[in-house]
Amino acid sequence: MKVRYASTSLQEEEIDQLIDYMYTDIFPRYFSEDEVEYFRKMKVLHTPSRHHDYTGTLKDAFEILSSLQLIIALIEANEKQALGERYKKIFERNVQILQQYHLHFPFTLDQFERPKKYVISTYTPVTNELLV
Repeated sequence: MKVRYASTSLQEEEIDQLIDYMYTDIFPRYFSEDEVEYFRKMKVLHTPSRHHDYTGTLKDAFEILSSLQLIIALIEANEKQALGERYKKIFERNVQILQQYHLHFPFTLDQFERPKKYVISTYTPVTNELLV
């Protein structure tokens, strides 16, 4: 008999937060609002908890979390200076890990080289609010 440990609710929340960060902070810097909306329709990074192939084990959640965190770190580092082939391979490996869990992420690191200068999008978080 094999014992499997289920992922914790905190891990599931963290996965959801990282995916939300991709949509609110990363994607709007590189893609138009229409493209980001298209990504949503195409279920890019659709959360695994709603997908039947995701088993929900502790190991699965850890691999998804680690891959998302590393992809975000590489994108943000690539924004400052172009990363070499070694980092592109690491990026691709982590995209493959996400795809093993049926998380659709159809991007290469090259697509995240030049952020837009001005980001105005309904996906970006509000920087200040006026209470009336």
